[in-house]
Amino acid sequence: MTGKSAAGSHSHYEILICSERRWLHVCLLESTTGLPPTQKVCLMGLDANGARFLLHARSMGVSFDKTLMIGRQDLHLSRESRVNLIHEYRTHCVPGADAILQKSTSEYAEDFISCLGATTVDSMDNSSFEGAAICHDLNEPIPADLAAKYDVVLDGGTLEHVFNVREAFRNCMQMVSVGGHYLGISPANNFMGHGFYQFSPELFFELFSAANGFEVQQVILFEHRRNAPWYEVIAPKTVRSRVSVKNSERTYVLVIAKRIAVVDIFATSPQQSDYEAAWHGEGDTAPMRSKRSEGVVANVVENLKRLGCTLFRRTYFEPLYFKRIR
Repeated sequence: MTGKSAAGSHSHYEILICSERRWLHVCLLESTTGLPPTQKVCLMGLDANGARFLLHARSMGVSFDKTLMIGRQDLHLSRESRVNLIHEYRTHCVPGADAILQKSTSEYAEDFISCLGATTVDSMDNSSFEGAAICHDLNEPIPADLAAKYDVVLDGGTLEHVFNVREAFRNCMQMVSVGGHYLGISPANNFMGHGFYQFSPELFFELFSAANGFEVQQVILFEHRRNAPWYEVIAPKTVRSRVSVKNSERTYVLVIAKRIAVVDIFATSPQQSDYEAAWHGEGDTAPMRSKRSEGVVANVVENLKRLGCTLFRRTYFEPLYFKRIR
């Protein structure tokens, strides 16, 4: 299968290769922006943004002591880039982390995660074709001995490929110990054909709720392009509005959620917040838009930013809903 698309000044020639339930994505980039002419990208692996996300989570106090990767994650970074990232976050890494990475010859992410303090790094897949430590179909419930076993359960881009996504999320949540974290890197926009699903940020706010024994610590969006900024997403329930963005770039959603209690997960099904408010007489079925309170000048500035984004074909991230953090 081949496909051709355009994003910005790049032309992408894509070859999709199916191996078991794993999709590899090979892109040949033609670019005048300094990117290498040929770049291999695996969508079930950690690139610079994915690796930075793990370091960011570590800087927020996430313990990686016992980590489970959902799908054995490749690490798509040069040795130099790995070491540079570790140096940037060196106060949050184990002593000698740069030496660990300098010596590492593995294409997988175990050594990188060990630099974040992991003493155990397991992986789970439906097949052993990449050497996963645990073979299990996430469409089905996990064995009891995996419950609350891990400090981190990391989905680096697997759950969108699992048909029974409710059971897949429930499995991941069950495997997190109390005080541990679920970390997710998932497709949000413009990934049609990559997997079964693309995910809205609101899904994660409603999944990882107190009713399910979790609290969301941060949800982040970023576009898959060079030097793209990161935006923290404000919960729709907080702004009493649907939080959305329309764009033409592939966009990822990053999730950090902490387990705070062991409860019956999904005893009550999550609901979209604006409908739930309407059903309880707290609002209209139509999404509500918060009113600005910054004043006339601030509104003019924001309107100019919106116009500039339109003229230069950049995505406008509404500041009521998205806070730039990087």
